[in-house]
Amino acid sequence: SGGLILWSGFELPVYPALGIFDSQTSDGQGEAILKLNNLIRLYLADIPNAYFMDMSLCLARVGADSFYDQRYWHVARAPYSNQGLLAIAREAFKFITALKGRNKKCLALDCDNTLWGGVIGEDGLSGIKLGKSHPGSMFYEFQQEILNLYHRGIILALCSKNNEDDVWQVFREHPDMVLKEKHIATSQINWENKATNLRRIARDLNIGLDSIVFCDDSDFEVELIRRELPEVEVLQLTKADRPRLRTLLARCGLFDTLTMSAEDRRRGEMYKAETSRRKLQASATDMNGYYQTLEMEVTVGLADVFSIPRIAQQTQKTNQFNLTTLRYSDDDITRLAQAQDSDVLYLKLSDRFGDSGIVGSCIVTYRQDVAAIDTLLLSCRVLGRRVEDVFIQVILERARSRGAREVIGTYIPTRKNSQVEHFFPEHGFKPMERQDAPDGKSYVHDLDIPIPAHPSFFKSITTAFEGHEDGK
Repeated sequence: SGGLILWSGFELPVYPALGIFDSQTSDGQGEAILKLNNLIRLYLADIPNAYFMDMSLCLARVGADSFYDQRYWHVARAPYSNQGLLAIAREAFKFITALKGRNKKCLALDCDNTLWGGVIGEDGLSGIKLGKSHPGSMFYEFQQEILNLYHRGIILALCSKNNEDDVWQVFREHPDMVLKEKHIATSQINWENKATNLRRIARDLNIGLDSIVFCDDSDFEVELIRRELPEVEVLQLTKADRPRLRTLLARCGLFDTLTMSAEDRRRGEMYKAETSRRKLQASATDMNGYYQTLEMEVTVGLADVFSIPRIAQQTQKTNQFNLTTLRYSDDDITRLAQAQDSDVLYLKLSDRFGDSGIVGSCIVTYRQDVAAIDTLLLSCRVLGRRVEDVFIQVILERARSRGAREVIGTYIPTRKNSQVEHFFPEHGFKPMERQDAPDGKSYVHDLDIPIPAHPSFFKSITTAFEGHEDGK
């Protein structure tokens, strides 16, 4: 099957047959079920699109007395209560959300009574509640969970009605501040309404508003965002919630993914570097001169064991610069990469500000002398630097080297990818008389026509393909 397979693991017995002795022996029910679940995990790792769901997590969150209903077991061999079924459904839905690319990318945070207790403008640096003992420990642990998300690749932003200098003083000088200025990709700290500021944050990061989760304690601000920006997910942190702030963020499941790449772990740094690029761009009067000063270096290669997780993740999460928005798992990409009639390409980018890692992916299939672009996408972080021009030219060159006479590209419109509607016509593709895509538009590029030269302002463009490497 090419569909998602989700295996629900066996729960540990709440009252094992051997009682408390079960935990003292390697032959008890608990140990047997742990071994069984571990074996299942190993088997599932070799099955395409198959994943293990830990039912013991659901049991622990609800508690055994509420997770099971013995009446249902005796009547219909259905042991779970409604509360238990809800916990199981929520856990399963996290897998579906992740595979469908519906997980969130950015956490936008209020400051006062969110990152710390109190109001910095009134209480001062020494008066706010933040530390390892009560009541500051609630906010300290909340920041620890936020930092955990940062290391998982979630972008952090500040959206606060405050004096900017006061906020940054806390970040720089408070001894118990877990988050640091380096962790914040962008900020809007002013006295304007937060709907406007969240729009600015989305624009600064070049992401959709529906990629943002907004945390605030204020009823007014929460209702404003829900009314003005319904696509933004809101987590309201009430006073009653403060003892469990960390748990609220950890259990929401909005940021869960099924893969973790090197780019994920460095995403915060990458967005900070992007801020530096934007500052340089703002002062530039000549775009080609600006591109030249970036000293961009591009590498395009064929997918391998190291790049496959990142490529799969890009197909699952990229929405804006994505011509077809087809979603693929790691196993799907592995199969396509190993097939003789397809290429899976990645594009890496670095410049004077740092290494952006893999920012582009492409899947091309071959049939006789025709190459078809199944997937072509770029990370929103690199849009506006003409990396797409290099990528499509390398794709065309690769197709011609494999004997193709023409390349077919398809654009399937979605609510988010309108910016690439004219990508193929702008790069030498002509509309096809016979449309192969019922939901989109198909275009063809004649490879007998010369392929344009790469933009001259790139410092280097390197292609690393099967059997050879050639630098240009």
